Amino acid sequence: MTDVVVVLGSRFADLEAIGTRWAAVVAAWRDDPRVGRLDVVDYPRFGRPSLSEQPSWIDGVHSWSLHVAGRRASSPVDALLWRATGRVVRRALGTSEPLAVAATPLAVPLLAHLTRGPTAFDAVDDWRHLGPAQPVAHRIEAGYAAARRVGAVTAVSETLAERLRDDFGLKVVVEQNGVHLGAHTTPPAASLPVLPEAPFAVYLGSVSDRVDLDLVEAAADAMPVVLAGPVQPELHDRVASGPLLSLGVVPKRAVPALLARAAVGLVLHHVDALTRSMDPMKLSEYEASGLPVVATALPGLDSRPGVVTVMTPSETRAAVLAAAAGGRRAVPADLAHRDWPAVADRLLTRYLASA
Repeated sequence: MTDVVVVLGSRFADLEAIGTRWAAVVAAWRDDPRVGRLDVVDYPRFGRPSLSEQPSWIDGVHSWSLHVAGRRASSPVDALLWRATGRVVRRALGTSEPLAVAATPLAVPLLAHLTRGPTAFDAVDDWRHLGPAQPVAHRIEAGYAAARRVGAVTAVSETLAERLRDDFGLKVVVEQNGVHLGAHTTPPAASLPVLPEAPFAVYLGSVSDRVDLDLVEAAADAMPVVLAGPVQPELHDRVASGPLLSLGVVPKRAVPALLARAAVGLVLHHVDALTRSMDPMKLSEYEASGLPVVATALPGLDSRPGVVTVMTPSETRAAVLAAAAGGRRAVPADLAHRDWPAVADRLLTRYLASA
């Protein structure tokens, strides 16, 4: 058995309700017989180096809050500060040469100071184009560059993998996001908010500046649109005053029941450097539930069965009506490859082999 430490790109507590890649992988690894002790560390903040344990929503998984030595701005002594932080973490965890995984480029320079065992970096989106990460942009670049010294590097999409190969010389293997297929085969009973009586389209996930609200509102001209996810504060007024029904965060166990009630799934993102690097988890959720999908032209989406891509409001309105009229679709056969337990198993196998 191997102890495992994962440094997340978010707060672990936030993942209890929201379905994400690393919430699913951590839950699967907790039950994997190859894993001994499993520690997850929140997205690192800067200041005086410290590691403090916090409540965990998964039994058997230890959750920690991390402060990294130094400031958000890069410094000539960063290498020394990462080393100091590594000593603090190793002393607190007491693990012996664990597998150390970074799920954010920000934490990659820390890996070498956590273990002499296997190390891995999982690239989830291109953080160079992630708005909230811009205050630490230099550290993001340094983190990607430091991944050249990591044992295994994975990425969620071929577009992102190509960028990391070209820009940083990384050897990257693509491992796309997954879906809990069994949850959609027989959706668990779940309490849902009041939903439209008429057929409706659904957008699953955070409503942020990556979402093309002009197109989402155009979809609402064709049929009711339900938003199932947190709304970025800057967009609250527009969403609240417009034609969209916002449910806020829908607990992940209730998502299959919500999608079973919907008629169309929406992936209406702006097409830019960030969204082209992504592998939208919502697409697999829609496909697993048999929903037809209307999406903007992001890489790979137009080749998926049941997905219609659009560019304009008029195209969106027409596509949503046509998709709803066509009814539900068969679950794509290749989705079995993306069942979360299978994805988590492949990631762990690859990472352990990198030693």
